[in-house]
Amino acid sequence: MKAFMGQTEEGRGSSTSSAPMDVDELEKVVQMAANVGTLNREEDKEEYEIFAVNEEENPEATISIKHGQAIDIGFQFLIEKMENSPNQYHICTYTPALLVHNFQSRKAKIMESVKLMESSLPNITSKANIDKVDLLFFVLYTSNHWHLLVVDVKKKRATSYNSIKGSARYMVVAKRWVTLLDAFFKFCGIMDDPLELVYDDQCPDQSSDSANCVLFVIKFMETISKKGEIEWKFSQTNMPLIRAQFATEILTHASAKSLTM
Repeated sequence: MKAFMGQTEEGRGSSTSSAPMDVDELEKVVQMAANVGTLNREEDKEEYEIFAVNEEENPEATISIKHGQAIDIGFQFLIEKMENSPNQYHICTYTPALLVHNFQSRKAKIMESVKLMESSLPNITSKANIDKVDLLFFVLYTSNHWHLLVVDVKKKRATSYNSIKGSARYMVVAKRWVTLLDAFFKFCGIMDDPLELVYDDQCPDQSSDSANCVLFVIKFMETISKKGEIEWKFSQTNMPLIRAQFATEILTHASAKSLTM
């Protein structure tokens, strides 16, 4: 199983209410992503077998799988931008969204999860590998909502970026994931001190009646991965354009792929 995606040193050159997962918001874009399955190698599909569900029994869970895949695809496009302009981006590591959720939602003791993470995430289990990376991206799924946690290992800091702020449920989930990461890093000999958890209050907000969290997460990663001061140059009003740009990237990739087959 390919447990994580990212760059290596060698590879570089405020609403408080929960937003519903409205399928109509992203369904067309996500469906396009599903139709160009060449974006994910065959072995990558194993990541999603973790969430094997029956659509008739649990349609909401099936929707969450599609949206998780869309976030993963968004990061794949970001990798291409990083490779084309390596001096403009930090070295970032990304763990597939649904794999993170599998660990996040396991009803197991912390050490059981830590040992499973060690076998599933080999590229972040050693200090030598971690020292080559600037940022670790983890996408968390909570109550039909996706939000982002970014770990700066050198600064020993985890920052939660959420397009819905002030909700205790999201803050608690971020804290639980950081607790698991603390145990994981200590077990792997990466660090003994716990991560400082910070809740960012400057990132853009989605409107309370929208379901744009997937696009917000993708834009968060794109913005944070760039070197220099973080500048938020998008907002809820830009979401129709961002959705169209994402769809164009998918179609362009699919078209280029078909020409090489």
